[in-house]
Amino acid sequence: MHDEEWVQFAVVEALAKIKDPSAINALVKLLPQSSMLVSSAIIDALGGLGDIKTIPLLFNSLENVSVALRHKIVKAIVQILSGRSLSLLAGKSQERLRSYLLDALSDNDEEIQIAALQGLSAIGKEEASSAVLSLAAGLDPERNAGLYEAAIQAIASIGYNTVVRDALRSEDECRVMVAMEACQLMDDSRPVEEIKNLFWRVSRELQRAAVAEVAQLGSCDDMPFFLSIIDECEDAEVLKSALVFFGNQHTCPDVEDVVFSQLDHRYVDVKEMALEACINLHSASLNERFKERFRSDSAMQRMMAVYALGRYSVTENLAEITEALEDADPAIRRVAVEAFLNLGGAAERYLPRLLPRLFDEDKDVRVALVDLLGQIGTSSVMPHLV
Repeated sequence: MHDEEWVQFAVVEALAKIKDPSAINALVKLLPQSSMLVSSAIIDALGGLGDIKTIPLLFNSLENVSVALRHKIVKAIVQILSGRSLSLLAGKSQERLRSYLLDALSDNDEEIQIAALQGLSAIGKEEASSAVLSLAAGLDPERNAGLYEAAIQAIASIGYNTVVRDALRSEDECRVMVAMEACQLMDDSRPVEEIKNLFWRVSRELQRAAVAEVAQLGSCDDMPFFLSIIDECEDAEVLKSALVFFGNQHTCPDVEDVVFSQLDHRYVDVKEMALEACINLHSASLNERFKERFRSDSAMQRMMAVYALGRYSVTENLAEITEALEDADPAIRRVAVEAFLNLGGAAERYLPRLLPRLFDEDKDVRVALVDLLGQIGTSSVMPHLV
């Protein structure tokens, strides 16, 4: 350590790799006499070694050092103390560290910024929400994915407050998006009203994000909002999120009528989401409606009905599903065969109804039955596979 600087640097690396308590003590003693570069390496080494006994020394070192080295020290403290441990620091220590964490957000080293965000996740307050939100709003979520994710997590950990609320009301769509992403992680229903209010004034991309979030956080009280979307919106992604909401509201009034009506939508992917919503509601009255829909002249409607009846209960709807095995449309015959996959091995008892489809003129129907026979997997299906 009395040799040239690059040799000292190598000594610090070697001591860090030894990972022995005496190596930690040696590094601590070297810190006051070292150059800026070597001090930086020592701080990194102490952070990597993770010995809690070095925390008092690191705290004492925060004063009278360069800004760059202070940021390194802050990173080391966060590395050594996990989030929960940081929150156990004394009030004055927390206040002191919090100001240094906020300052470290301006560092050019992304690792230091992420460490600062992790620290603020544990001990940040409302002023930290403001700084972190401004940082995140200026990032490219794709190019700076790790830093952006850490910022969103920090805002969410600090919690919903006036800073986040004001960001949701902002005209700056980057700030709105950051606030919405953080709210999504909070498991807090308070932002729902703000997100509903911003829906009608923002761009299509933000509308999609907003409705997806309210679908996740909302309750029966939010039904009027989603009904207005069904009536007024043309965007398929927005409509699909609304149907996700309705499919999870088993106790709301008239929800079955809403989702069933969307089976006739002109967009195929909206029809498919409506179908999943109907299945998720798992209602006896919807089961009866699908039996009626099975008599439709539309092959698409018959196919959706067979799919839903199979997901509801093959045994309860056996008559319709068996009839569908003979439908003129090959796609419906395939869906009818696939319905028996929901029974697992118990589908074996229905082999006499299914085996004629091994000779179906449509290859996809035959493939579906071969898959089903493979799932049944008993010796009785082997001759048919052979």
